[in-house]
Amino acid sequence: MNIKNHHYVFIAIILVAAILVRYDLNRRVANINTTTPVAIDSTAQSPIAREAAPMMAVAPTVTPAVPTQDLEEAFRQKFFTEASEIMKSQGDADGVERKLRALAAGMNQRDVQALYEVISDENQDGEKRALAVELLSIKNDTASLTVLQNFVANKKTVNGTEWDPKKEIETILRAQAVESIAAYPQKDIALSTLSFLQRRVDEAFLNDRIGRASANLTGDPVFQLQPQMTQPQPVLDDSIRGLVQ
Repeated sequence: MNIKNHHYVFIAIILVAAILVRYDLNRRVANINTTTPVAIDSTAQSPIAREAAPMMAVAPTVTPAVPTQDLEEAFRQKFFTEASEIMKSQGDADGVERKLRALAAGMNQRDVQALYEVISDENQDGEKRALAVELLSIKNDTASLTVLQNFVANKKTVNGTEWDPKKEIETILRAQAVESIAAYPQKDIALSTLSFLQRRVDEAFLNDRIGRASANLTGDPVFQLQPQMTQPQPVLDDSIRGLVQ
């Protein structure tokens, strides 16, 4: 066989190989197109997930929250009980103060708000209201300052009626609150609160007390030398009066 014949044989082999390769590729493509895809169950869970599912489905136990009003009422009742015991301490001003400081130390913001309902209720006993004002003064924080400010500034009581300046106890309790505001540890805040109250309060005696409290903080000699307006004192137990005055 000459070289030319060898050349033809080689070409024939190449053509046959190409045909076989193309046939094999076509067969593979046909198999892929005719194969049914395997469906994936989206709801299927792994064994770990199936074991965890019952535990995840159990809702955590939640303790129902006690309504704020109920908590405030509970503290008011606690205060009334303590106040009754304190009022039995006739003439023992030091003992009264110790008990009030112990009670104030355990008060939170909600308890302070509960006392606002006490001091603003004209139907409550006057001595208990005076003790509540003193308790807020001892607490002496931002919440108690706000409550005392609102007590002095608001013309209406929690009973829905305007407080009566002719009732000595109403004016005296608010004057007591003014002194407590003046004793607030941050002098600038005390002064700004008193300034706000002086613009809001119309009652002459109370407005005079507010002005004098401000003058004492600023050292204003003009106001301090002015004659002080007098107001009859309500009948209070000696131990309570020692704290109020």
